[in-house]
Amino acid sequence: MNRNDSFAVIAGQLKAAQTILLFPHIHMDGDAMGSCAALCHVLRQMGKDCWVLREDSVPDNLRFLDRGYTTEDPDILGTPDICMCLDCGDESRFPKRVERFRSGRTKICVDHHRSSEYICDYNYIDPAAAAAGELVYPLIRALGQEPDAECAEALFAAITTDTGNFQYSNTNRESHRIMCELYETGADFNRVSVQLYENNRLPGIRLHALAMENLALSADGRVASACITKEMQESCGADRQDSDGIVENLR
Repeated sequence: MNRNDSFAVIAGQLKAAQTILLFPHIHMDGDAMGSCAALCHVLRQMGKDCWVLREDSVPDNLRFLDRGYTTEDPDILGTPDICMCLDCGDESRFPKRVERFRSGRTKICVDHHRSSEYICDYNYIDPAAAAAGELVYPLIRALGQEPDAECAEALFAAITTDTGNFQYSNTNRESHRIMCELYETGADFNRVSVQLYENNRLPGIRLHALAMENLALSADGRVASACITKEMQESCGADRQDSDGIVENLR
């Protein structure tokens, strides 16, 4: 049955567990990394043995959020009490870790994508939320914890990136209400913004320039398109992460 469990119920499961593996989607973005970092930080403060299991590298501009939280070792926890997917609710979003996810004694999903499925023992899926970070925040409160500055910076990274720095139409009252409360932690959100938006690799800048060179407009200027090829990537010394932001520039 497609129904959400309450944050209180999910928090109860996390409180009762000792070993917890968090699963972000492949090619982590700010919401996936920020949500996982925030929750991992809080769970470790509660004395839990918690890790973020990934299958690819953390993008350069998000590495500052990884304070020893992530691992590529699927056996780091033996058989986890809980395997929890964050910012994804479809096993195809973490293809190389599916069997590991299924090995958890209890499975939990917290996500905001409309395409997510109710595949876990406990689920909270809210497509109205602008970011998974907006769901992790009340979950942390349901755990009886107050976010500190480190947690707040991770949640800010999650919410600002998925709302286009609070410019996209998905930005809502809750986005700003949560940020208003997080400001009380004394977190340095300017430092986080510099890391997220002004920490660009030179190969990425060159790749963006090549993409803009073949920019094409159609439908009387209402549609913008551009392409990048493998050859273009190689000529710039770029990789997949360097293409991030091209769609936003076209928008």
